[in-house]
Amino acid sequence: MGFAEQFLIQQPSDTLYVLFVGNSYTYYWGLAQIIEGLSTSGDTFISTRTSTASGASLSDHWHGRYNLSTKEKIINGKWDVVVLQNQSRSSIDSLDQFMSYGLKFAELIKSVGATPLLFETWAREENPFMQDLITRAHDKLATEAMMKKVPIGSLWQKIRELRPAFDLFDPDGSHPNSTGTYFNACIFYSFLTGEQATYLQTRVYTVDHHGESIQLTIQDDQEATFLQSIIDTYLISSLASQ
Repeated sequence: MGFAEQFLIQQPSDTLYVLFVGNSYTYYWGLAQIIEGLSTSGDTFISTRTSTASGASLSDHWHGRYNLSTKEKIINGKWDVVVLQNQSRSSIDSLDQFMSYGLKFAELIKSVGATPLLFETWAREENPFMQDLITRAHDKLATEAMMKKVPIGSLWQKIRELRPAFDLFDPDGSHPNSTGTYFNACIFYSFLTGEQATYLQTRVYTVDHHGESIQLTIQDDQEATFLQSIIDTYLISSLASQ
């Protein structure tokens, strides 16, 4: 039984309340909002909120830099899950800080009765060999903090191995493009619910404060099917074996 099944058994309702803590890797193209939109047609609604700032590390979140109030949001919110996404190179350039603040946040999240999840980031487009270092650091933090890791970067690496020309990157070679964010949203949806990604909608909408529909993302059906098959093959199968 995977993480999602174990977690959802404990839920008194069919809604998960999830806070995403991170930076532009999280807020580019509205990751949290797309996850919520994907969940509207599933058995479990995922209500999402964010605490993000451009370039922010977990150290910045902890110390309230960039006008962040992440600790207060964790303490005062009624979260089921808090997702931690550190600055993209922190696991390589400042491993001690990466570990230290990851452990601090994991402890804080557990102290308020929520479940911490670690968002594994991806290698830059110009240097896919970074992924091994990134993955090892995230595995180390997940093990020491006794929290689960969402293997975003590892699944990006799988895409690059199977279809090197498939484009998940923004032109800057670091951030996700809209397809990359859609892929990340499908990964999180499957991880949090235990449901397969196959047949998730490729057009995701939300509603503004006037009640009017806003399109968050639209993806090519064939490309989306490929991405969903990667999730179902390499993520869902691993969750089922845990």
